[in-house]
Amino acid sequence: MTRHTENSRSSTGRGRSWLLYPVWILVCGIAFSALKGAPDPASPTGRIAEREAIARAEVEIRRHKTLNRYQAVHASWSSAGELGEETRWVILFKPAEATGLQDAVVVELGGEDGCLIRMRGLPN
Repeated sequence: MTRHTENSRSSTGRGRSWLLYPVWILVCGIAFSALKGAPDPASPTGRIAEREAIARAEVEIRRHKTLNRYQAVHASWSSAGELGEETRWVILFKPAEATGLQDAVVVELGGEDGCLIRMRGLPN
């Protein structure tokens, strides 16, 4: 009578499973190569990138000498029909030392071209 122990079964199972690692690496390498030129789904076409929108809004803010100490704290995408007929980036600025939003300024830029639409909350 032959007894099979857990050790003898698990050793044969371990012997085959090591092949999964190189196969998985090969599959990931092929997928990476195949998707190399694919468009990024996180960056839809037809609009400027968030960082570019913030940089352009900072240029607009710096044109006002009283807003030099302001910094961007949030950027949000607005689809057509939410705030107007066209898509836009809405960037919120506040003074660097402020904790509240009493003195906040909102800059709205065109979503496709980054041109200034309007600025709200400018101090007098």
